[in-house]
Amino acid sequence: MSVRRAFLGASFTTYVSKHGSSDAIIDNWFGSSSLYGWDTQWGCLDRIPILLKNPEPLSSMGVEFSVYDVDVELELIGSESDYMGKILEGLDGVSPQDSWIVTAKPGRYLVRGGACSFLRMLASKSAAVKVFDELRLIRGRDGVIVTANTVTKCSEGIVSTMPLDYVARKAGYRNPPQPPYASLYVTLAIINTKHASGKVGVKLLGKRRYSSLLIVSVPAEALLPRLEASEEVLVVYALTVLRSGRIDPSVRQKTLSDLKRLGYDVRSASLIRCHFEKYGILGQANKAVEDLKNYVTEQRVKPAGRLGLWRELSVEDALRLARCGSSGD
Repeated sequence: MSVRRAFLGASFTTYVSKHGSSDAIIDNWFGSSSLYGWDTQWGCLDRIPILLKNPEPLSSMGVEFSVYDVDVELELIGSESDYMGKILEGLDGVSPQDSWIVTAKPGRYLVRGGACSFLRMLASKSAAVKVFDELRLIRGRDGVIVTANTVTKCSEGIVSTMPLDYVARKAGYRNPPQPPYASLYVTLAIINTKHASGKVGVKLLGKRRYSSLLIVSVPAEALLPRLEASEEVLVVYALTVLRSGRIDPSVRQKTLSDLKRLGYDVRSASLIRCHFEKYGILGQANKAVEDLKNYVTEQRVKPAGRLGLWRELSVEDALRLARCGSSGD
């Protein structure tokens, strides 16, 4: 298959980048982006909480959507030093980049129906050729991408929003260095409550007795408007930092115990799901990141997006960089 450009990664950055029917979007599987969300009987549901600070830039994408303006109640339980200590342990002592999880400054806007609904509308409007197949090899200098069942030839280059270390391996880097990051284990529960306030609650857990890092509770009427009596239901996210990126078999039960201890009626949950967010918190760029960027760029693959640039980006930041065609460097 011959195309003009190939975009590696069916990500938000890819879908908001300027592309057309002569381009291709290639990823290992459909819905691989964390923003794609989960399918439920009430519609898609975000895998991680997405709180926007300024939804206005999204209106330029030609997709109909509405926002839910909420008050955010922020509560620190314990100490800020213990809260940051959990993050630093996950990063093996490397300083984290600023994100709302690190700075504890979330936005106050939710996309009604979830950010997943916005991404899916963007994907449906994209005219690019879609290839969802196992990525085997990138020969960037030749403009060739090989998947399990397809060979794609690109005449005007390759743009990648996939993780730097992953792309470097596929492009021929043997034993690439590992960039600094901490993985997150996300437990989501849809919980009935008689005390819904219509606000987003963010609990920062700076006590070692809690396994989780933070809890985010969102009014279900914002994310799942089709859910019956949604004004009496919360979508609760519990985020736990994983040491060395390894999933402790007991992490799910520990997380549910944290929720019970904090007063959430887990027994009333109509849905509980768990999600492994490998690159949950990015560490500050170091020599490993620079080596990976240099190698990928030398292979004539242009890094883009959060995991390509290795930079914490809000949805608004990613949109701005993608629409101006900037690499962000």
